[in-house]
Amino acid sequence: MKAHILWCAALQAWISVGAVAQLCLQSCQLLERESLQVLYASTGGPSWIARQGWSATGSSTNDQHCSWSGVTCCSSEQIAATGQGNLSCSASGGVVALLLPRNGLLGSLPDAAFQGLSNLQYVDLSGNSLDGTLPPALAAAPNLILLHLGANNLAGTLPPSLFSSSITSIQLDNNQLTGSLPSMADATALAYLSLSHNIMSGTIPRDLFGCPLLSEFNMDYNQLTGTIPTGNQTSSDWLGNIIESGTFALRLRGNQLTGSLPLSLSYLALEVLDLGVNNLTGEVDVLLANMPYLMSFIVDDNQLQGTLPEEFLTVTLRIFQIQGNNFSGTLPASLGSQRSLTAVQLDENPISGPIPESFIGLEHLTIFTALRGTLQSDYQDTAQQPGALLPSFLAFDLEDYSDLSHDFAAKKELGGAYLTCPALVQNNNQLAYLDTVLIDPYYYRYAYCKCSSGYHLFLQADNSPPQCVLIQGRLSTGAIAGICLGGIFALAVTILGTLYLLGAFWVSLKALARRRAKMQGPPGNGQPLTLLSTDVERSTELWEWNPTAMDAAIRLHDQIIRKALLACYGHELTTEGDAFLIAFWEPADAVKFCIIVQQALLAAAWPEQLLTHVHAASRTTSALLQDAMQASRQSKSDAAGRGDVCLEDPAALQKQVHKADTVFRGLRVRMSIASGTADQSKAVFETFPEVAVTQARAGFNKGSRATHTALQNNF
Repeated sequence: MKAHILWCAALQAWISVGAVAQLCLQSCQLLERESLQVLYASTGGPSWIARQGWSATGSSTNDQHCSWSGVTCCSSEQIAATGQGNLSCSASGGVVALLLPRNGLLGSLPDAAFQGLSNLQYVDLSGNSLDGTLPPALAAAPNLILLHLGANNLAGTLPPSLFSSSITSIQLDNNQLTGSLPSMADATALAYLSLSHNIMSGTIPRDLFGCPLLSEFNMDYNQLTGTIPTGNQTSSDWLGNIIESGTFALRLRGNQLTGSLPLSLSYLALEVLDLGVNNLTGEVDVLLANMPYLMSFIVDDNQLQGTLPEEFLTVTLRIFQIQGNNFSGTLPASLGSQRSLTAVQLDENPISGPIPESFIGLEHLTIFTALRGTLQSDYQDTAQQPGALLPSFLAFDLEDYSDLSHDFAAKKELGGAYLTCPALVQNNNQLAYLDTVLIDPYYYRYAYCKCSSGYHLFLQADNSPPQCVLIQGRLSTGAIAGICLGGIFALAVTILGTLYLLGAFWVSLKALARRRAKMQGPPGNGQPLTLLSTDVERSTELWEWNPTAMDAAIRLHDQIIRKALLACYGHELTTEGDAFLIAFWEPADAVKFCIIVQQALLAAAWPEQLLTHVHAASRTTSALLQDAMQASRQSKSDAAGRGDVCLEDPAALQKQVHKADTVFRGLRVRMSIASGTADQSKAVFETFPEVAVTQARAGFNKGSRATHTALQNNF
């Protein structure tokens, strides 16, 4: 067979030297046929999907291999039939294309299968089950233009001869190739290179960007290390003439690249930049603002930081994926000027502020996600209505609730408790294509979110995940039914001795019903009502003194107030700044609430700066007694002049208390309780618009049976 190869090569060289049209004559065609038969026998030919003509294994010169499945010979008719316009007839009658993708080939490719195919230009054997290494004869084919062997099991390294001056397209993705990428200095015609999903290592060769016609470079999911090569606009060894080739796609996802993104990447007329799942650092605002052709910016799961650019040079951006980084600042309104955007994913970035209303112009947007700590806004105005910051183009779907428990790392099962929140949908068809929108519920203060039955949604003051807290003393319907059945059974068995038990049972049922009523909502029209109002002493002075410490203190104050509501059956009516108006069914619950809150305020972890202020610092019994003694002495002096009888000297109280007992610490909260009869219907207290609350107060104040009790921090 080697003799045939040498003879055919010599014949073609002689024809070329003679400056006449090259021909693949009878002996040349016989040599090609023998090479094809080696390929058929070595790769499971009888099991191929398409194998018309290949089973004729005779060596007769009358065998027309140009008509075999997947074989294209050098004739204008056959080339036109394949639709491969780049093919040329350098040797009339010779095999120029071997196209057998997804055809059931298996085993390794023998070098002998390509030694007689010196006219090959196109080879597509992708999507088969080939293993072994890339045959040297194939890699060094002198006229090779296209080599597609992706989705096989090829191993070994890439031979340097593969990157010749004629090759234009190399697709070897989804194999088991190893080693580093050879020099590409001679690949002057290369336009497409895909080596994704292999095991290749090493660094990105600097001469990659010297390929003048390269339009896409894909090495996703390999083991590349090092940094992205840097350069400048005039460095020919780095950029060459790549700018003249038009837009460029750079895909290096899923490697181990480090360092920052060089600004010189903007000189490549990048259309696609996918650098996700690496270890890249640094900022991108300047680079991102200077990429006029950019359509896909994908840098998820890196360690990039800084802010996003205020203005974008491009207007063709479609995909914007930056999740899993450390970007901060706000979401620029100019992002809404990218009218071609289809996907925006911002998850796991400390970006704050509102969603710009300019997004209403994104007519093609289908995906918007901002979960797990993204868009964490500060709500200092506690009277802000839930969901008020939701942009106009989004709305709640109260008929579609999703389980969001998996989004909170601090989830506690607590007997099967889980958190659900309503889905977000496009509003009034403003974003007609919006299909998936996922936003951290903290952004809209967990509006309409709810825990499973028997649990109350408890919001943390430090932006940590919420919790579903078990409602104390609440019995399920099944438990109540069990109590009733047990009582009936006991009554039937001991009918003569159960009058006392029946009375006790009836009392317990009434108490249980009252507890259930107290948990459902505030008292309704005509029912006994106890109102409690709270206020932080000298809050205005403290805000002016240190807004940062006061902001943290107020958050802790609100958390303590709302947590105590659960234990005391209280219902929050309104909040005005740091003041709460709370409704109770019984005065005892209001007093219990005051005691719990005051004890919690005394033991709270207040900011250290707050405790340095005279109206928030710790005060002990000893200090208070000294103040009282001084006031008493002054009172005695005044009384002596008037002939009055003075009260007991506070000094006598010193023997009855511990001098080191702390009675003041942190914010000092005044509380007042008023009890009477509700004049408003229950529906009013379920919605609590400001006018209704004012009317409720006015009607309540007219009650002649109202009593008032002042409870301060030294309760």
